[in-house]
Amino acid sequence: GVQSIPILEAYLVFGFSCVALLILFFMLRFMYELRMYAVYKRIECDKEKARNYYFYSFVGTIIYGHGRLQNVNKLSAKLVSLLSDAAFLGICEKFILILVCNPANDHDASYLALDEEETLCWTGKHQHYAAVCLLLIGYYIPLSAMIAPMFDEVPGQDDEEAKATDEDDCGKQDSTSTSKLKRFLSLENCVDFVRPFISAVTVAKCFMLIS
Repeated sequence: GVQSIPILEAYLVFGFSCVALLILFFMLRFMYELRMYAVYKRIECDKEKARNYYFYSFVGTIIYGHGRLQNVNKLSAKLVSLLSDAAFLGICEKFILILVCNPANDHDASYLALDEEETLCWTGKHQHYAAVCLLLIGYYIPLSAMIAPMFDEVPGQDDEEAKATDEDDCGKQDSTSTSKLKRFLSLENCVDFVRPFISAVTVAKCFMLIS
């Protein structure tokens, strides 16, 4: 059952999957915005619209650093926030545990603490796993520190949804329960509560980048 699963491989696969999802989102978003920029500029021949789209796009927000990202749906924002903010410390913990070794008492060798000192550190498979782990850390920490603040809140969408909800409530009494359910599932009321945690995670990212 669960005990037969190699814990070292499980931690590595988990961390690799999370980093791969974040990098995949970055790549797909980059290609999508390049395509839309080309459509506005070359096909529609609207240079002003193309310029504004690029300025507030994912790539433009990173380059210009204005922090006013637009044209992103809430599902993407929540996915990126989950991978780069909420689960940041947990993912980093899995990577660090792959690298933690305890020295042996009788000789100079060291053993992996993760699997109760069954794996000899820095030899065999652990040498390869540790190299992959360090490479993933090198991608994950800078990437999450760079793009996570942009997807923390999607500007404009909350106001539009609130306005639409008010209009529906004024027009139809039956939509009250539906709007309350949508507000409950959106978890928007938790934003103010988790901001101190997100701030602490951002500080941790900065220290990990310079250390």
